Amino acid sequence: MNIVYYYDPDLKSCPVKRYLNQFDLGVAKDLALLAAIDSKIIFLSCQKSHPHPPISKSLHNYNFFEIRHRKNRNILIRVIYFCCEGKMILLNAFEKPDNYDSQKINYPGAEPRGIPSAPLTLRGRKSLFIASAPLRYATGSHSSPRQSRRGILADK
Repeated sequence: MNIVYYYDPDLKSCPVKRYLNQFDLGVAKDLALLAAIDSKIIFLSCQKSHPHPPISKSLHNYNFFEIRHRKNRNILIRVIYFCCEGKMILLNAFEKPDNYDSQKINYPGAEPRGIPSAPLTLRGRKSLFIASAPLRYATGSHSSPRQSRRGILADK
């Protein structure tokens, strides 16, 4: 299975490569971390990218998977990917606390994600507040992902 990095045309970069480039190859700890993440990606691509807990797991209610790697005691590095047409497409990489709960973390000057300070109304009724934006394809339309992803992928 080929490993492919998603290319974001708005940022003009690959989010996974941009995250991984922040580590210094001259530092042994960072080099070991990158080697471990790379070995997990290669292992999953050889296994046809099926999730293998604890290395990888599927995201609840989505067709995406995440590769999990512990950076330190409290921080996990997560690499989000999906599989399509024999390719393992790496979408994004980020750090997140191991015990993350958006309802319990309050940042100064910001309200908790997904909970508005005042209820939104639509024609006198309370409506649901959705914090995340819908997935936007590179074409800007809401066509099928298979058709619109073709021109936005960069091979490894």
